[in-house]
Amino acid sequence: MEIPRIKLIQKADTRTIPFKSCLISVDYLVTKCATFDDAQVVEDGFFSEILFLGNSGCTELHRTAIFHFPSGGIITELMMNHTTFATHTVAGNIDKNGDCLGTSYASDKGSWRNVVVQGNYKIQLSEGIASIISKDDLLILPTGTRMKLSEMYGIDSYKGETVWNNNIIHQNCDTHNFDVLYDGPATLMTSESTPEDVLQTHKFLVETENIVFALKQKRRTFACEVPVIQTEHPQLFILKDNAFIHHFSINNISPQNTDLMAYVNTKFVYIENFLKNTITSLYNELIRKQCEIERTQLLFKLSLAT
Repeated sequence: MEIPRIKLIQKADTRTIPFKSCLISVDYLVTKCATFDDAQVVEDGFFSEILFLGNSGCTELHRTAIFHFPSGGIITELMMNHTTFATHTVAGNIDKNGDCLGTSYASDKGSWRNVVVQGNYKIQLSEGIASIISKDDLLILPTGTRMKLSEMYGIDSYKGETVWNNNIIHQNCDTHNFDVLYDGPATLMTSESTPEDVLQTHKFLVETENIVFALKQKRRTFACEVPVIQTEHPQLFILKDNAFIHHFSINNISPQNTDLMAYVNTKFVYIENFLKNTITSLYNELIRKQCEIERTQLLFKLSLAT
């Protein structure tokens, strides 16, 4: 039986979501103002640290592209997927002639008096696409770092603080959770019942210039409250009800959701079905030829008898 239109849909385990990252590192140089107002490096006067902005701070930095130095001053027009370098005097003052005016400064690395502290800032803003597995509450960055999806914040060794927005994810069942693999006509083949096989089997057969597959119908079920047919592959469903045919739209399929083994198996079913039909046709043709020969022989004998 010819069916004008079906959709072969696949339940997607993995989806994608955009993310934003902020990585701000600072190299500090602590120098002491000497008697003649020249600067001299102090003991343990060089150290580095990573600045953490938190979820809201990183989000705001991406929104405004403006970085505020902790001690005052700003950097504007930060570029995406780009690293910006800047030098800023954190404590004390050095004029254009090199004369310094020191002050007291303390951090977790130590404390000093009459010093000037300069910071070399490295600000890196980046954005990209991460993979998510909602059922496992998992987000996977391109670097391979895994984070808890529901927390919407994490720290990556390469990209720094990473934030994303779960509001764009449909946590409940949604048609976007399914990929459309095929949209077009198909043939529904029903096997004849035999004493050995009481139950009929139904197969959907598709033969086009670029696509060939055959899938067996297992049972009727639902995908996001849409009636579909479960095939022998747990992730593959067939939609043939015209009332719901537009519920699933064709989108780009993520490489993580391609199941090559399932696709190859559908072709094995197709080949099995093709061979079975070919052998059946050959058998029927042989029987027909045999009947024609027997009929010819009977007609010949009848002609002799008369």
